[in-house]
Amino acid sequence: MDIYVHLYVFQIILPHFLQTIKPHIEKFWSDDMVETWRALFALIIYYMEEGVGRAGVDKRKLSQTFSVT
Repeated sequence: MDIYVHLYVFQIILPHFLQTIKPHIEKFWSDDMVETWRALFALIIYYMEEGVGRAGVDKRKLSQTFSVT
């Protein structure tokens, strides 16, 4: 079964992810940690877009869907 996810979804997940994990690691929470998570998500999104592009998907469609099989 293929599941298609719009790539923009990965970009909007970050604030919700941070809000969800913060209460569980409040003791260690800092502005640096937030920036680190943002950088990690940026890298994940970048490499996902690169992978989709290398798979022969039209770059104009990158913002539309990402297939998860």
